[in-house]
Amino acid sequence: MFLTLIIVLIAYLGLHIGLYKIFEERGQAAWKAFVPVLSELIWCRIVGRSAWSVLWLWLPVFGFFVGVGMLIDLARSYGRHGFGQHFFMAALPFIAVPMMAFDKKLKFQEQGYTAFHSYRHDLRAAIKAKDEFKIKQIEADNRRFHKNTLREWTEAAFFAIFAAHFIRLLLIEAYTIPTPSMEGSLLVGDFLLVSKMHYGIRTPMTPLSFPLLHNMLPFTGGESYSKAIQWGYFRLPAIQKVERYDPVVFNFPEGDTVFGGFVDFSSQYHNLVKGGANPAQLRNDPRLVLRPVDKRDHYIKRCVGLPNDKIEVKQGLLYVNDQLGDEYAGIQYEYNIYSQTKLDIDFIEAQTGATFERVESRKGTAQVNQNVAYMSRKSAELFAKIQGVDSVSRVLRPQGLPERGIFPYNPQLFAWNIDNYGPITIPQKGTAISLTPNNIDLYRRVIAAYEGHTLEVKEGQIIIDGTPTNSFTPAMNYYWMMGDNRNQSADSRSWGFVPEDHIVGKPLLVCWSTRDAARGGGIRWNRIFMGASGR
Repeated sequence: MFLTLIIVLIAYLGLHIGLYKIFEERGQAAWKAFVPVLSELIWCRIVGRSAWSVLWLWLPVFGFFVGVGMLIDLARSYGRHGFGQHFFMAALPFIAVPMMAFDKKLKFQEQGYTAFHSYRHDLRAAIKAKDEFKIKQIEADNRRFHKNTLREWTEAAFFAIFAAHFIRLLLIEAYTIPTPSMEGSLLVGDFLLVSKMHYGIRTPMTPLSFPLLHNMLPFTGGESYSKAIQWGYFRLPAIQKVERYDPVVFNFPEGDTVFGGFVDFSSQYHNLVKGGANPAQLRNDPRLVLRPVDKRDHYIKRCVGLPNDKIEVKQGLLYVNDQLGDEYAGIQYEYNIYSQTKLDIDFIEAQTGATFERVESRKGTAQVNQNVAYMSRKSAELFAKIQGVDSVSRVLRPQGLPERGIFPYNPQLFAWNIDNYGPITIPQKGTAISLTPNNIDLYRRVIAAYEGHTLEVKEGQIIIDGTPTNSFTPAMNYYWMMGDNRNQSADSRSWGFVPEDHIVGKPLLVCWSTRDAARGGGIRWNRIFMGASGR
């Protein structure tokens, strides 16, 4: 953070020292170059822009391109019209502006914005009038503004790439559903449009990255960003708060420590640790990458718990604040289906919405077809009535039988599994949590990984930032996420709380949907442009 502040300060000073010299040359009070807003107003006046441009500077995405335009107008005002000169000015203004301002060979020539746009206006008018003589005369008088075809296409490509990058970064982005954890609300192969504005635009925390790439380079598998500059968490005002049972896109909390490149999820760092691997040995692996919050992989689950909610799963059913959770149509559970005859799986899936995992196992001496299916309770009732089905029974893990890989990974103190879990209370910003050696495992990552404190437990004493304590007050709100396919979902039961700074956005609609090739492939026309709430 300290290095980031130094870099930002140097960049700010470099740009405004250049403006200081330009203001002095143009007869303005030079000290005004260091006054926010006022310096931009004078800058606009010098290049011939409307003062309204200063207002546009504060708009997400649009403001970036207005700022680049103002820098290029400044370059044009000093007779610098080359593509390389403009690119240098836009990419490194804290170097380019002072170099230009203190170059004694360069003198202010004209208002860059006014001159260029007058040329474009006159040229368009002549083209519209089909006045060839006038067109040639305007082009001859304004050769400094002429762009060849290659430059026109290059500038258009740069604009398109960076416009798409900033729209994706701050406003709206497309995501695909890769796993069945949200079936039957959102299906594998659904492409979602996700609004980053609904829960408040989260400003970039790792700004130096390749446009249009999230965290990995194609082909090589290398990281697509630099941590040379890292900014703290900040979120613009929200359209709405995260509401209970909203589907939410967020950065995967355990994506902080991963093996870089194309590594299978089950072989990732945290999953190996849960399986009994030695963390010290894993940390010596040269592939290990510590990813910042905004560069962790994206997940989508349903937010079933808000800050300070009490969450519990009893006999496979969710309870929120001791009340049975909403049972909406998309929720699926795991069932065993037994039949003496072989069932037409494809037909039954189409009729009930169920998805099957395996078929044909033996029970006793008689041949019995056993199918494991994931479906809603309503579908299970329909299933039981299908001719040839002998029985339909819910698959439940017994209470008190701990399951490997279940948060907080201490089966001696927390003998939980996905069907019998909790109770657990979700941390709330500003609300103190009582800490004991028996519950510290619930809050280790909240304290150390998410809020950046040091944590030790010595001889039954909890020590945070070197101070013994028996309580902790979170600085952020936290949420509890679960998949709609309750028995086939790696969710908060596997990795715990989701901090507010990991929240990315709200899915709005399914813009495209395709079936897996194993299921026949093809487009799901009935899902295109449907809502993404799944309720």
